Amino acid sequence: MNQSILALSAKHQFSQVHFSSQRFYRVSNCYFSGFFGHCFFLPSSLFVSQSCFSHFLSSCIHQDRLTTYSGLYTNRPSQPDGSPVTVVHCEFRSCTANSGGAIFQTAGILRVSYSSFYQCRATNGYGGALHFDGGTESTMYSCCGFDCSANSHCGQFLRFVCQESISCINHLNMSSASVCSTSAYTNTGESTILAHGSLTVQNFNSSFNYVTGYSSGIAPHCNNPYSIGYCTIISNIGLNALRLIVTEQYANNINIVNNTNTNGNEIIKMSGNSIFSNCYIIRNNGVIFNSECTAQLHNCYIYGTINNPNASLFNCITNNNNPNTQFMTHINTYHCKGATPLPSKLPKYLISNRIILLSIPMFF
Repeated sequence: MNQSILALSAKHQFSQVHFSSQRFYRVSNCYFSGFFGHCFFLPSSLFVSQSCFSHFLSSCIHQDRLTTYSGLYTNRPSQPDGSPVTVVHCEFRSCTANSGGAIFQTAGILRVSYSSFYQCRATNGYGGALHFDGGTESTMYSCCGFDCSANSHCGQFLRFVCQESISCINHLNMSSASVCSTSAYTNTGESTILAHGSLTVQNFNSSFNYVTGYSSGIAPHCNNPYSIGYCTIISNIGLNALRLIVTEQYANNINIVNNTNTNGNEIIKMSGNSIFSNCYIIRNNGVIFNSECTAQLHNCYIYGTINNPNASLFNCITNNNNPNTQFMTHINTYHCKGATPLPSKLPKYLISNRIILLSIPMFF
């Protein structure tokens, strides 16, 4: 059964599910606010555009393989892995859940584009704004995450984990995660984590994030070779700024600037073989690489200690800490417009005139 919902406004709802399974929902120009329960629960398929979800105490969109919820469904499997959830031009504000403050999905396909996630929280699980685990495709394009957190696990902004097959798609492109932080537990980490599938990270900005665990910037994990490129990782605090876990990875055109590692760890934590090209790795606090990996650096600008006898440098500039160095500019998150003043807790001098902290647009 197909159902369209246009220009609906729903506020201050209680714990019941409002739009449940066995339907294809097409939603546009709607406003949902003050829900205790999920808004969309196990939909057959869902397309949401130009809508706002605000102040939820459960995931706004919940698609699970096996779920019991408020006595309504008992051990009811979700729809097949081909069922898509598509979110376009939407805004999620102050949404809180155990895992996946805004969107929780463990099956099917998730496609999110031109959307923003502001102050979304996972109180006892993964993915402050989005948690995707076990499906066949997760893609994000031109989205913003601002001030999101997962208090006890990884993925302060998002956690995308696909099935391990290389035929599965796991892409992050033209997006930004800023001021996503937590200090609640010592094991929290990975402000943005992606794992498995055919994994690609391009044009991603990670800035001013703070975690007490691994990778305050980004952490791609994959058994297949993958690439990360045209990214900026700036002014983050954590055990590492970038954590690359795989047999073979390629990183090109990346700014890794002004990050601080904790507990004497490395700025870049790697396993396997890594090839860096056309990267700027400067003004960071801590040694650059761990000593367990093999790394090749081509045409890179580096300042810092490379604590790795297996690192090979080709046509690189090293140990030049010129403060006037102009590093690359290639981040352009179209959906996030304008400039946002930094919160008072962040030192303003960390902002470079080449990097802009982006704001969250308002639809309503």
